[in-house]
Amino acid sequence: MMVGKYIPLSWWEKYTLIMEEASLYFGIGEKTLRRFVKEHQKESI
Repeated sequence: MMVGKYIPLSWWEKYTLIMEEASLYFGIGEKTLRRFVKEHQKESI
């Protein structure tokens, strides 16, 4: 087990993306993504 080390995964190996990764991937600003999430909090998949 690796403790204290972070091994970055490619976006296609992840189930979810953090805001920064999603911003880069989709070409949308982080503020825009955060506003979208805030406005659609009650919606779920």
